[in-house]
Amino acid sequence: AETPSLLETKPWLAKVLQHAAGVRKESPPLVDDNLYKVSLYYRVHVDLCNDLPALVEKVFLKISTHPDHEGLYETCIMASTAAELASLIGLVCKEWQGTRLAVLECGAGSCGLTRRVMPLLEAQLEAYVCSDISAIRLGTLEGHPKVSSVRHDLNMAIA
Repeated sequence: AETPSLLETKPWLAKVLQHAAGVRKESPPLVDDNLYKVSLYYRVHVDLCNDLPALVEKVFLKISTHPDHEGLYETCIMASTAAELASLIGLVCKEWQGTRLAVLECGAGSCGLTRRVMPLLEAQLEAYVCSDISAIRLGTLEGHPKVSSVRHDLNMAIA
């Protein structure tokens, strides 16, 4: 049997979303078009709020499939600067100098961190495995001989 949806198990939430939809029809939120064009965060928030039921039902999927999702991790406040990342990865490589590294990244999702780290690890890298509970988007890393992916829920035992 299929697992019931979040809205089926929480009828009060369905009522909240129905109310919000009614309010939005009567008085749609004002969107600042100029800010929408220039602000990644504003754009993502506006887009996600435009489909609240989908956001509530599958929050991680809705966020991870947003066209600007990768920008949140690669170029904005959520990302380390290139210098910070190079410093951290440099320390790891120095500590493990002479050792081939095998990396397991948990929660890789869109592989934003993976793409930023690969050039820094490449010389010592034996294998890099990207894991996530949902679909993993390797993007430019697709077909890389040292990169693979696996779907895994960290709450479950490793098979």
